[in-house]
Amino acid sequence: DLGCGVGRHAAFLAALGFELSAMDASESGLDFAREQAAGMGADIAFKRGEMTELPYEDNRFDMVLSWNVIYHGDGTVVRDSVAEIRRVLRPGGIYLGTMLSKRNSSCGRGIEVAPDTWADPQPGRGDKHHPHFFCNARELLEIFDGFEPWLIRDVEQKPGAWHWHILMEHKP
Repeated sequence: DLGCGVGRHAAFLAALGFELSAMDASESGLDFAREQAAGMGADIAFKRGEMTELPYEDNRFDMVLSWNVIYHGDGTVVRDSVAEIRRVLRPGGIYLGTMLSKRNSSCGRGIEVAPDTWADPQPGRGDKHHPHFFCNARELLEIFDGFEPWLIRDVEQKPGAWHWHILMEHKP
């Protein structure tokens, strides 16, 4: 679970019997996730790390889940994160995640801090003051070079919040 935050997906998957690792950049989020996991008796290997330098060896995982995470940065951050996902996935491994669609109502709102990357400093906009990278379908496929797309859908997760839902296989 890449970018696990407070561990909601990790806890759910552990309860289903999956063996998993969960990583996040926030130590306070990881502390909360560890407490939750301990309370439910889940054995989850938590690590602190950055999505652009995953603290795992090559070909380590059968699957990487990253929901609403890797688009937090500019195009370089996104591409570096996808390269790391590619590196830690074994050949034939599965990636399940999201990216921001250019149909998203936040695309173009605020200050363009890099190509296709926007930050909105207005109060009350949640995490939008952080850079957010947006892409269309063609750009998405270019970013995920080395992956075989199984499912790519532009989904309105809530009104105006369009996200690409992605399921892909890592091809060697």
